[in-house]
Amino acid sequence: MIEIVQMFDRDMIERLSGPMHAGILIQSTMAFLLALKDGLRDAREDRPAFLVLAARH
Repeated sequence: MIEIVQMFDRDMIERLSGPMHAGILIQSTMAFLLALKDGLRDAREDRPAFLVLAARH
């Protein structure tokens, strides 16, 4: 199991410097911004967070 985690870490670090490195940064940033937008909307509408709602079912 430790080998899998180490391989994953190494692969993720290599992706930051290899081809398409901008893609992984843009994808991560967009996912964060969209989750933040939806979370703020849920808070304004007094709805529970998505993970809390998903964990209850």
